[in-house]
Amino acid sequence: ISGWMGDNLLKKSENMTWWKGMDVECGAETIHCDTVYDVLDKLCRVPERPVSAPMRMPISGIYKIKGVGDVLAGRVEQGQVKPGEEVVFLPTHTVSNPCTGKVFTVEMHHQRVDFANPGDNVGLNIKGLD
Repeated sequence: ISGWMGDNLLKKSENMTWWKGMDVECGAETIHCDTVYDVLDKLCRVPERPVSAPMRMPISGIYKIKGVGDVLAGRVEQGQVKPGEEVVFLPTHTVSNPCTGKVFTVEMHHQRVDFANPGDNVGLNIKGLD
């Protein structure tokens, strides 16, 4: 592969006739790859992101914004989150000693949205944090 010359990036190059590609075992099947495009197209799989599962979002940042309140940033891993929903923060708290709040707004890229799905990076404005 030569990124500088563009060999075997998108299509098999005549400049590298010695390269016969590579067979890669992926689960029960064997996949032949000649180019970087083949690797990305044939081997990379979109992860399963169940929308119907309970919402789970690891928090990557907590911000206190004057005039707005508490904004928690992260990526939704499963489920769906919408304004008006009650949330519980785990594992820092327990079911017997919960830290709860209500989603006031959901934003993606500084734009309000009606909901967020798995894979979306969002900011949640949370009201009533205990």
